[in-house]
Amino acid sequence: MLGPKSNDDYPGRRADCEQAISSGIEDLIEQATLEGRTEQEAEAVIEGTSVPGVRDLIAEAVDAGWSAEEAADAIKVVSNKLQRGPIGKELDK
Repeated sequence: MLGPKSNDDYPGRRADCEQAISSGIEDLIEQATLEGRTEQEAEAVIEGTSVPGVRDLIAEAVDAGWSAEEAADAIKVVSNKLQRGPIGKELDK
């Protein structure tokens, strides 16, 4: 996972964190759908951060230099965006 461009609070840091988190969210959704959940069910569960893999994703983000709060917020934002459309198209807006 990519880390922040710098340790300070720079313009675009939140968007950078969302972008870094997005691939991890895609992996969690893929895993959840392989376990028999529909994609919509997986997105709803991830949004609530109750999926065991979410904790690991937050830990990975912290290791990359994001705060746990930034990572959790990014997970919720990305999950909400997923419900409206594909990640790549939503995060580019």
